[in-house]
Amino acid sequence: MSIKVLAALDYNKIGLRLRQVRSSLTQKEFAASLGVSISYIKSCENGKKGSIELFAEIAKKYNISLDWLLLGTEKSTKAQLPTTSAAQDNTFIAILQEALNDPKYHAWATMQFRYAFNDYMVEIEQKKLQIKKETDVSSI
Repeated sequence: MSIKVLAALDYNKIGLRLRQVRSSLTQKEFAASLGVSISYIKSCENGKKGSIELFAEIAKKYNISLDWLLLGTEKSTKAQLPTTSAAQDNTFIAILQEALNDPKYHAWATMQFRYAFNDYMVEIEQKKLQIKKETDVSSI
């Protein structure tokens, strides 16, 4: 998601999708589950701009796609992921770097990266721990 896309989010539609996620929960129950105020949830549901951190937390806690919540599109599964060219990859990297270097979008870009690569980051950390354990055992 580029900075242009982020700036063009339709918060009224995000509010409608938030109501779908909340489903049978009251606004009070939904707010409590996220650690925010009822008035903040009401504002977001009524089309006011919410924080990307809140949206990421909702996506994680309620097992929904952040792409769906923000854009109304379904997230591709691994089997559906298209192949990309090196030029497309470089464009994506440049956009991510631009967002990380822009104070206005730094937190958003960081949350997006963590959300998108959470499983990979956990796997890497587990491999590092395993290597450290093996190294510690062999040095005894």
